[in-house]
Amino acid sequence: MQNEFITNMNLKEMCKILGTNKEEITGTKRDKGICFNRHLICYFLFVNGVKKPLISKIVNREWHTVFHSIKVVETFLSINDKETIDKLDKLNKIL
Repeated sequence: MQNEFITNMNLKEMCKILGTNKEEITGTKRDKGICFNRHLICYFLFVNGVKKPLISKIVNREWHTVFHSIKVVETFLSINDKETIDKLDKLNKIL
């Protein structure tokens, strides 16, 4: 099942695809690029069936922050943002 694969997928692997690292995603830095990649990981996990409480543990954030991340990516997708689409495509290729 796809959800099991996503749940077991290594955060480190997703970070590598996005050009970042696990420490930046789970850390406290709020640089634009790091936050954007964090948003993408939250969204990617959510649309692939991972529940918000588990996502919050994976990225070391509160559940409402995960919810906000999902909304941010949905907004970028609604305007067909090329960078967002390209990065999500890269993550989807590992499925």
